Amino acid sequence: MGEGGAAGLKRLYLECHPHELTFALGTGLRKRNQYSVAWDEHIDMEAREIHLPPSMTKTRKALDIPIIESVHRALIDLERIRKEVAELKDEGGTRRWMMGESS
Repeated sequence: MGEGGAAGLKRLYLECHPHELTFALGTGLRKRNQYSVAWDEHIDMEAREIHLPPSMTKTRKALDIPIIESVHRALIDLERIRKEVAELKDEGGTRRWMMGESS
């Protein structure tokens, strides 16, 4: 990846931080849970809910969290950023909703 690509990646990674904070504040999720959320597995944009299975919660009970408007907008922006990162990296990208670890 060239210098332009590296600069673009840095810009995108920095751009995602405010959206990650919005998601954290709007959902109340712990950091570990926040970075474990996968778009295809846990996020239902139509129903505007985040579904966490018992294995992902401290209480070992399934949890459904409503997606408020600010979180909805943040998720849309994070998905756009994810796609741009995948293009810059010349990969298919993952469906992780944030810039955390890929599966």
